[in-house]
Amino acid sequence: MNIQTGRLPPPNSSGAMKTCDALSQGLRLLLTHETTTADAVAGIVANPALHAECKAALPALMDAKDRALTKTGPDDVQRVLVPALTIYPQPDRTEREWATWWAVYIETLSDIPARAVSEAMRLWLRSPAGFMPKPGELRDWALKVPCPEYQIAHRAKLAAQSPAVTFEPDAARRKVEAAELLAGFKIKSTTGDEK
Repeated sequence: MNIQTGRLPPPNSSGAMKTCDALSQGLRLLLTHETTTADAVAGIVANPALHAECKAALPALMDAKDRALTKTGPDDVQRVLVPALTIYPQPDRTEREWATWWAVYIETLSDIPARAVSEAMRLWLRSPAGFMPKPGELRDWALKVPCPEYQIAHRAKLAAQSPAVTFEPDAARRKVEAAELLAGFKIKSTTGDEK
């Protein structure tokens, strides 16, 4: 955590990119790096190949988002905290005190995605903190962990649900243009101009 800004450094986005690895570079860049969602969607629907690819990839991208947003359960809390107990020794506690200790962490983190809690603990361990994070501190750090899978799935869903942009003029407009063109030829042929 940056002490001056109170913000976490950006997380390792490899989880999001693993899902995108099979996508074309153009689609991947629009889903992950385009500045605004509106521009990303417009770029996808303007290209028929990217639009079709996006529609085909949408189920996998939605699954990746759902996995990334899976809430933290008791096993997740233990998996994240047990290694830290060797680094941050805890005082002797009775069995009942340990049960309460675990219950508070589990309750405090239960509505946060497990991936965010794991990433927050990883960042805490890399920080200069010399103590175990309190449940609220770990929760606060986890809430600051972005979820790139959510943005990717959101953009892909909007693009897949949008109609593809076609650059062909509609049939009525083509008929008018053809009639105007033919009228121009008839005028030239009746006047004898052949320029």
